[in-house]
Amino acid sequence: MIDNGSGFEVPRKGRRGLENMRGRAKAIGGAFTITHSGGRRLARLELPALPAASLIALPA
Repeated sequence: MIDNGSGFEVPRKGRRGLENMRGRAKAIGGAFTITHSGGRRLARLELPALPAASLIALPA
């Protein structure tokens, strides 16, 4: 997700939303990062791919 260039405020003390997102991603082998460049911020969630055998076939 990339914002429109205006950025966003850093969370106030006592808020743990971004920290919780990082922890949850890490718990399942993924990563959650936020980077910034040129006044824009990028939130990236990377998750491991599931093996094909773990996918559930849905009825057609």
